[in-house]
Amino acid sequence: MLSGVLDKGEQHALLLSTLAGLSTSIGGAIAIVKKPGNDLLSFLLGVAIGVMATLSILEMWLHNALEHGPIAITAATAAGVALYYIAQPYFPDFETHQATPHTASSDKAALVAGQQQDAKGDTPQKRWPA
Repeated sequence: MLSGVLDKGEQHALLLSTLAGLSTSIGGAIAIVKKPGNDLLSFLLGVAIGVMATLSILEMWLHNALEHGPIAITAATAAGVALYYIAQPYFPDFETHQATPHTASSDKAALVAGQQQDAKGDTPQKRWPA
């Protein structure tokens, strides 16, 4: 059906893109039905970052290095890394800002009741006028 519209290379690229999209959807459905354990999740995330790093290096850096020269591309990549490390202190630290389940539920209950708990969590005080 697409043989008259697309050449062989375009058909192959479309097939691979379709398979990648379907595998993402199927993987998401499996993750919803059966939650992976920490070990399996760590392994799968490691594989995913390996694939993404390889694709980034091969597709972006190598392709541009052959086109524009390796020194300019390496300098631009190093500048991006340096900019990230300069800006990193201004990004939020999610490890220190996450609430524990107990704190989150008590905060939610306090918000629903319109009250705020003190530092000990014992004595609620009015947060908004009733």
